[in-house]
Amino acid sequence: MKHPFQLILANREGSLLFASTKNVVQVFSTENGQLIAKWIDPIDTFHTLKKQQKEKIQALKEKTEGPVKIPKIPVPGKGAPPIFNYIRNMHLTGDESKLIVTTDSDKAVVILELNLDNSDFESRIVVLSRQAFAKRPCAISIKEDDSRIVVADKFGDVYDVSLDKKFLTLEQQAPKKSILGHVSMLTNVIFAKNYIITSDRDEHIRVTQYPKTYIIERYLFGHSQFVSCLKLCPWNEDILISGGGDDFINIWNWTTGDLLFHLDLTSYVQPLITDRHLAPMRLQNKEGNLTETNVSELLVHDHKLFVLIECTSAVLIFDFQSTENLPLLHVIKTQSPVVHISIALSKLYVALEDYTTDGLEIFDTNTFQPVLEDVSKNIHSNSTVEFESTTEQYPLYHVAQLRKRGEH
Repeated sequence: MKHPFQLILANREGSLLFASTKNVVQVFSTENGQLIAKWIDPIDTFHTLKKQQKEKIQALKEKTEGPVKIPKIPVPGKGAPPIFNYIRNMHLTGDESKLIVTTDSDKAVVILELNLDNSDFESRIVVLSRQAFAKRPCAISIKEDDSRIVVADKFGDVYDVSLDKKFLTLEQQAPKKSILGHVSMLTNVIFAKNYIITSDRDEHIRVTQYPKTYIIERYLFGHSQFVSCLKLCPWNEDILISGGGDDFINIWNWTTGDLLFHLDLTSYVQPLITDRHLAPMRLQNKEGNLTETNVSELLVHDHKLFVLIECTSAVLIFDFQSTENLPLLHVIKTQSPVVHISIALSKLYVALEDYTTDGLEIFDTNTFQPVLEDVSKNIHSNSTVEFESTTEQYPLYHVAQLRKRGEH
């Protein structure tokens, strides 16, 4: 069976679709669905455990004279959660000459150079830099001039990394210093003019000056649950859209701190809820019907706001002509739950949790009808990442785990 795509990303012209599955990045032509490039992360799943073994050996050598008994590689015990090694983020630089990804294996940001016209298939994606971090990167953003990357990690710190840095081995890299931090896990980060906007698991959105990141400009208070999505409006970058664990989306003027519009999603999301959205048993109500929904993706295109609610078989589309009212335009329904979405020109690319023939669908963003069905089927069939059973499937949904429980 073909493994569902975990992330998809279309280039600006819509001629290419980048898709990540497990530790593999694949590039497909949207003209015919052919696979034109592929990169497999060479760092294996047990990289971190092997690193721990190496550190233990070094410590023993420093304390002991003579031969050292080599400690075994620590292996998770019976019942321990499986170790996954997959791509968590995927972004193109402004000139689309590089693809930036973050990996689980060694908690790294990897800068990949794209040479898609190269006659040698293996040389079409080349690693320019691999920069490891102490904690797992969970979000990245690229400066408009493609000179810098800001990296947010699971610990709550943000790092500033040069995009022009030469390749260094993991051992050669000096420890990195954070430029700003939150007291809880970061969920998103974006460059906005001369500022960095960050969000975290504790409902906060912070606007910080850049490069003077010791100056906090303001906070945007308006969420009661975690904030997982931040998106700037393309035609007015003073406008910020935010969403996450709440049943609403907020529209802000982040330069003044004003909340411009509060978009309640409750009535639109209710018909999409399934048993997969039920709260854990220990948190259930007496009726057993308490549900939890999360905004997993926001896209803004052609004065429309596209909203993906995690683990639902639909994409909500709102009219975004003004910030005073955002009426519902259309609901695109799919046969399987939607994992991820991307937009280029007038095409909406939808990655599905499907194991047969429909792992990808393409819709026209004006008519909202399916298009290029042969291309979408070819892309799915040309994917090289397969698995034998659903027990081998990598996680497809990550946003719900950000919700804080009683023990947090």
